Amino acid sequence: MKITSYLIQSPFAIKIRSNLRKYYFGITIIQTIAGSINKEYEAHFNKELLESIKSGDTVWDIGANIGFYTRKFLDIVGTEGHVVAVEPAPSSANACRKLINPNSYTNLTVVESALSSEVGTAELSVDEDPSSPNNRLSKSSSNTLTISVTTGDLLL
Repeated sequence: MKITSYLIQSPFAIKIRSNLRKYYFGITIIQTIAGSINKEYEAHFNKELLESIKSGDTVWDIGANIGFYTRKFLDIVGTEGHVVAVEPAPSSANACRKLINPNSYTNLTVVESALSSEVGTAELSVDEDPSSPNNRLSKSSSNTLTISVTTGDLLL
């Protein structure tokens, strides 16, 4: 399990997935490979995290990316619960906002910011693919966006 999790989450694997996602055949390849590799990882994740969330809970999805898990959390908490999706990359935060509509999820708050111990701004190094999980805080000057940074306390 630990080896599989490491391989799936390694920077090398993430970069390959990000590059393959740009092409239709790449998406097909990822889905085929992920279907077999991710079974164990996803089963463990679902058991440990998703099963601990109950209807009516409030869940914070820190680093929500494009909302893949945000949607799962919303399904579990139901209309009595709430999900706060915190995502600093503007394009990914917009993807999360698209989950909000009168016919589906209305109990979602999207916070377009990074979380830290201090309020301010930071540089976010962004991948060519705006929904990439490779986006990260960086001091690099190449392909960066200035983003807001807030604290969890201020969001309460």
